[in-house]
Amino acid sequence: MGVAGGPLIYNSASAKANIRSNGYVAVRESISGSVDIPRVYVDVTSDANEAWFLVEMAYPRVTTPYNQSAVGSIPNPSDASMTKVADTTIQNIMNRGLKQTRTQWFHTSEADGSVWADGSLSNTSTMYNLFENPSNWNSTNDSNGQRFKRRQGPGSSYGGEGDWITAQGTGCSGPVGGWSNYYNASCIISWFAGCEGAPAYNHCCACPVDRAQKLIIWAN
Repeated sequence: MGVAGGPLIYNSASAKANIRSNGYVAVRESISGSVDIPRVYVDVTSDANEAWFLVEMAYPRVTTPYNQSAVGSIPNPSDASMTKVADTTIQNIMNRGLKQTRTQWFHTSEADGSVWADGSLSNTSTMYNLFENPSNWNSTNDSNGQRFKRRQGPGSSYGGEGDWITAQGTGCSGPVGGWSNYYNASCIISWFAGCEGAPAYNHCCACPVDRAQKLIIWAN
């Protein structure tokens, strides 16, 4: 057993192979290295093939998620307010693993009550991103010129070499950045959505401020 509440693992593959239930774990820097992430929540049950580490519980209508530092306690899926690990920890997890994020979006329109996304892992409410170089990404919009891929919902795929997207500062509302971007410019379903002032699933500038209610962000 490891420190701080779990067996010692070193990446998502070892978590999937060696852990049978979700919960907090300590993460080594390598198979035989020392512990460098003392405590993080891991989900090994929702995905048949992969394990996912919980890196942020975001509530964009209450607290800005554009923060590179750790916020609050170590994130837990039951948290009702924003919690987050530091961006350096997110980068660490991704660089030793598959360089992916998985974001569950929850968004009911403040204008008309329409449900844009319900956070389900079995429909298009969940976004997946693959990052060529996670070390050059963070929770702000400072990732212009970096490459990423996108897919949405179960059964989708990232595609091949020609499907890399270069983050850019053009488009309807500003640059791409952050850990969950489905489009190459932040029009809709984006971590950066200009007129909403925070992550948004629908991009409704004519609405009241219509940002996402909740985001659950995982990395591996």
